[in-house]
Amino acid sequence: MPTADAQQSRVSAILEKRIHELRGKRNQKEIAQIAGFANPNMITILKQGVAKLALDRVPALAEALEIDPALLLRAALEQQFSAETIDVIRKVMNTTTTQNERDLLAFVRETSNESDPALTEKLKEAIKGAL
Repeated sequence: MPTADAQQSRVSAILEKRIHELRGKRNQKEIAQIAGFANPNMITILKQGVAKLALDRVPALAEALEIDPALLLRAALEQQFSAETIDVIRKVMNTTTTQNERDLLAFVRETSNESDPALTEKLKEAIKGAL
């Protein structure tokens, strides 16, 4: 039985959303195969929050779900590490961006509820107008 925290994990939410969006194109068994899981039930186990997503599985599962691996990695890190550790990882991994760029990205993530919005022409124009 999953815990309350596991049920609310972003990995679970991402899986639920993408599996729903991929209906008719790819089923859970196919997702599991593409992701390299020997047991197709692993997708259900991850979706229910019974197990944590292993970090080495992120690239293949992201490919199977047709999403950016960075989005899935951030969610998987939340399952594995404390908020303080994740903060350290983000600070170290963002060394090639300016503080203003990091603040802008954090705002986009917060505002979009971590939904990884596409950079459409409409969004580009809105950003240009704001800058």
